[in-house]
Amino acid sequence: MTASRRTPSVKGQAMTCLLFIALAIGITRWLHPTPAFSLWSTGMPVWEQVALAGAFAALCAAGAITALRLPGIRDRIPVPPALRDMNLSGARPLAIGLFAGAGEEVLFRASLQPLIGLWAAAVVFAVAHLRTAALGAESYPKRALYLLNVVLAGVALGLVFEHIGLVAAILIHATIDVTSLLVLNRIMVQHGRAPARAAA
Repeated sequence: MTASRRTPSVKGQAMTCLLFIALAIGITRWLHPTPAFSLWSTGMPVWEQVALAGAFAALCAAGAITALRLPGIRDRIPVPPALRDMNLSGARPLAIGLFAGAGEEVLFRASLQPLIGLWAAAVVFAVAHLRTAALGAESYPKRALYLLNVVLAGVALGLVFEHIGLVAAILIHATIDVTSLLVLNRIMVQHGRAPARAAA
């Protein structure tokens, strides 16, 4: 199996998103108290959630632009060999990020977190990222550090879900993923390592 087949694709991320949402619907329907889907719509009004997520996106964009313009920072951002064949052209980063944000937040935050708690849901979230850790880090200590960061991100997203709402958690998660993929793509292009064309 080639590296490009092991890296996330739009089609693969869409299928994972649909699977996660189907699991979330099943878990919520049969294991949550009635009304089953009430927690999916709690929190601030949707427009406020979108506004807060937009502010977060602006901060991420500013941070990414700053990091990419400062050679001292940009040159220290590693591109793992397993991700060098990943096709991040066009709208792929946006699609991958949105699919990941929607599917993962609906499953781990809206469906599992009310049943098993904030920290347990964050750990399960990290377990679901074991493949990403293997792709993104070559050594076990780096993989462990990555997974610890994923647990902490899961806790932060869980708090966003609890105090702000599901829409904000989805959009913030998508922003983190899209920003990371865009930065990765820019670094690969600057170093001449971006693939010319690959299947989605």
